[in-house]
Amino acid sequence: MKEDTSSEWLEKLKVGDEIAISHINFLSHGKEFYTIDKIKSITPGTPYNFITTETFPCDFELCVSVCDKWDSQIHILIPVTQEVLDDIERNKLLNYLKRVDEFNLSLYQLRQIKAVIEGQNDGVK
Repeated sequence: MKEDTSSEWLEKLKVGDEIAISHINFLSHGKEFYTIDKIKSITPGTPYNFITTETFPCDFELCVSVCDKWDSQIHILIPVTQEVLDDIERNKLLNYLKRVDEFNLSLYQLRQIKAVIEGQNDGVK
């Protein structure tokens, strides 16, 4: 099956559709992360505006919201894919691990973590 081009995908969007937003922060050396949002409204015109929690003016090739110069971020509408969902989950898990108080972990728990990191527990996907 042929994949939609960006313009075909954008033309099919309607209110209530879930979309992914790629956030690229130039102050963090181009670090990219994703969020999921729903289309709240679409205002026709040139360009179209897709309204989520932000407004995305679109020319049916790319939907981009550039924040002010102090924010140094660019936001791009993209389809929700498994890659996007996996990246969101990975970031949530990394943030969770950053909040773990390692001094309260038992010796057994620390050994398990070490085994996973060293690849000795390949059953986890």
